[in-house]
Amino acid sequence: MWTDRQLRVLINERKNENDNFHELSGNMKHNFWKGLASKINLEFGTTYTGGNKMQLYIEGKPKGRKSALGTKYYEEFSERFWEK
Repeated sequence: MWTDRQLRVLINERKNENDNFHELSGNMKHNFWKGLASKINLEFGTTYTGGNKMQLYIEGKPKGRKSALGTKYYEEFSERFWEK
């Protein structure tokens, strides 16, 4: 289960790399998520992969907000900050 600190790293990385992320094509986006998962795993000693709920969560899709923390941060992404 995601901790508040892990989610904050995830959100901040996605925000910081927003312009770059939208220039990536399909497979490169998968590599982006794998790289972000690796960064979080190294920092927190976790074993997330680029293919689990991380991508759904960060894209603001309902299946990615199965926890209280997921619900908390889902709202931040549902505002679609990257389009502003």
